[in-house]
Amino acid sequence: MTNPGIAARIAAAADHAVERDCPRCGAPILTAWAGRTAALHVTADAEPIDLASEIQARLEGRLTWRLLVSTLGVRRIVWREPLSVPPPRASRAS
Repeated sequence: MTNPGIAARIAAAADHAVERDCPRCGAPILTAWAGRTAALHVTADAEPIDLASEIQARLEGRLTWRLLVSTLGVRRIVWREPLSVPPPRASRAS
C-alpha cells in the first residue's frame, strides 16, 4: 500500500514535465524542474516554437527549452542549446 502523501511529494519533486492550463489565459503549458542540480522551475508553451521565434527569444536574452520523451514515455524539459535548434520545415509547393 502506497502513502498518497509521499507519492505526491515524490511526483512534485521529480523533473517530469506536467501538462496543465495557464492560470492567466488558459493556454496549454508544460511545467517542470529542469535539471537535477540547482534546477530551474520552467513554465513553457506546450507547442514548439519556430526558428524565427527561437532567434527572437535568444536576442531578448530568454532561455528556450525542448521536450524530451523517453522510450517509457517520461517527459522532461531540458535547456535547448543553439546546436539543437531544429531546422526550418521545408514547405511544399502545390
